[in-house]
Amino acid sequence: AHLQTAPGKGNGWLPEVLTGLNAHVHYIHTKVLLVDPFSADPVVVSGSANFSRASMESNDENVVVVRGNRDVADAYATEFFRLFEHMRFRNDLDGETKKLGTANALAQGTAAVTC
Repeated sequence: AHLQTAPGKGNGWLPEVLTGLNAHVHYIHTKVLLVDPFSADPVVVSGSANFSRASMESNDENVVVVRGNRDVADAYATEFFRLFEHMRFRNDLDGETKKLGTANALAQGTAAVTC
């Protein structure tokens, strides 16, 4: 295959080509783990690594673990709930949300959610 630069660019970079693979999907690709984010000793795990064996053992990834910093945990938890509600709202608009049980359980602090 012959690779060409973007027309008029001449800088050696190829133009971005989107495959359409993830078109019209409603998910967020974040890598955050919050453990007791509202406690006195919260834990935040964030970085480029997926939470999988291959990612942790074979790939060149980075992960930051922040323990005991309530401000950091609060910021991450706030962003998680902002994104969750935004995407739930989009799903509601599309008529895809059948149950609000998860959102109600989240508000009561009794649900575990994987995103």
